Amino acid sequence: MTNIVNTIIEGVDSLIKQPAGCGEQTMVRLAPTVYAMTYLKQTQQQTAYIETKGSQWIRDGVNREVSQFKQADGSYAAWRDRTPSTWLTAFVAKVFCQASKVVNDAVDQEKDVKLTIDWLNNHAEADGSFVDNMPVINREMIGQINERDPSLTAFVLITLQECGNSNAGVNATVNRAIKCLEDLSEDMLKKNPYLLAISTYALAMSYSNRSITFFKFLHDIKKTDREGTFWGNPGDKPANAHSVETTAYALLAMLKFGDIKTSSSIVSWLTSQRGGTGSFRTTQDTVVGLQALSQYSIVTYSPDVNLKVFFFADGTMFSSVRVTKENAILLKNISRLPVETKDNKLTVKVQGTGSAVMSIDLRYNRPATAEESCPFKITDIDVQEVEDLPIDTNLAKERNCDVCGHCAGVYDYDDYDSDNFRDRPEIEPKINSNFGRKKRNTDIRISATAQKKCIRFSVSSMNDKTYGMSIVKFGLETGVEVIKSDIEKLVKENNTNIAHYEMPSDGKGFIVFYLHEISSKKRRKFIFSGVRGHF
Repeated sequence: MTNIVNTIIEGVDSLIKQPAGCGEQTMVRLAPTVYAMTYLKQTQQQTAYIETKGSQWIRDGVNREVSQFKQADGSYAAWRDRTPSTWLTAFVAKVFCQASKVVNDAVDQEKDVKLTIDWLNNHAEADGSFVDNMPVINREMIGQINERDPSLTAFVLITLQECGNSNAGVNATVNRAIKCLEDLSEDMLKKNPYLLAISTYALAMSYSNRSITFFKFLHDIKKTDREGTFWGNPGDKPANAHSVETTAYALLAMLKFGDIKTSSSIVSWLTSQRGGTGSFRTTQDTVVGLQALSQYSIVTYSPDVNLKVFFFADGTMFSSVRVTKENAILLKNISRLPVETKDNKLTVKVQGTGSAVMSIDLRYNRPATAEESCPFKITDIDVQEVEDLPIDTNLAKERNCDVCGHCAGVYDYDDYDSDNFRDRPEIEPKINSNFGRKKRNTDIRISATAQKKCIRFSVSSMNDKTYGMSIVKFGLETGVEVIKSDIEKLVKENNTNIAHYEMPSDGKGFIVFYLHEISSKKRRKFIFSGVRGHF
């Protein structure tokens, strides 16, 4: 039993993660850390361990994002050679502005924020709206935002207001964006609860008079169930990402209007939808949900918590806990609840002052399905030794040979002695090239005398789903060094799907491929070679 946000965090470590990956993935890890640390700092509940680890990872995340993915004009993309994304740039600015309030030395306001805000300001449309001509690769990141409808405008407006880097140009852009949202029709808003929720919060932050009307629209279309108040379709539990993110923005809006009664009912619903690890379904609904719940906890937080909680079953008390200021941050577990009592009812009585949240987790075990264990199919990894000879590129192109010397329709013989040519089709004379030699077809293994290894495998999904940005990490045999030119050729030939690759500078240990997507309709094939070094 804990206060609100710790029920969601369920041990701060579950959301505080070390940043890694591309520009999008770095932010996926950085954002929850920033919002978790925001709550703990503002309610003075940071432990020394969490403060040290969380603060360092925020610094690391900001530094990684800026040093590796920031473009010269202040914009951001998954990779520096990719066209910048308006949404990702706004998200980076939003998180950086919040991070600067948590860790004083994490963000350089002039270099890391102002330049990015200026980029956003310069990329507003004439009517004040924003569009994204280069959507992010990881679609899960953006949640329900549509890069071509007003929800992106609302998101950028929230960023500009939260950062507060005002000047004449930014103020003019903010005013146009406000007007753009104020002009949205009641019919459009009520048919799109997400657009209504995020726009209401954006206008409330901007002190727009029209926000009061939007606030009333939110109340008009709210839904209730036994868990509390929500917006959208509940779907299966945990709630679908659309409902969670929409409801989280509605909570932020309610808090702006001081509607604590409705906010409490929303919090009850949100906390009932979390997964077993304390998060929701996707990155964005978890981030927005955490921000909203953190804000609610900050608004309702009382340092004078002093609660006695008693648990009864069949009229008999079987457990009790005490919640005070000193232990409020700690999760209190009561194991082995008597769930098989006569009437199967649990009675909870509370005395004292303050607020806390109790949640009951009912879990059962079953074997994981194949898709749950791993939704991808990986073929057997074919590793063959081939002769490490110079490549005749002209011959390779003519015979459609790959980087490992496998050529279409080329016969193979055990060696090139004259006896082997009796009664055989005429073939090309011996060439000092790895291509066109010793290959009967691509399915035959050869025995080679050199230390060059050819590696082949392919990846696809196990169902009809298409997965967005995915990572394939291939561990190399000890001492084998990848031939970089092979990787560059592979990336060039698959530039529509392989977004980027990473490997140690010496080419040993592993190689990581970043893919735009993995689907069941088309296998993603990988072929490259490596040379065994001396060690």
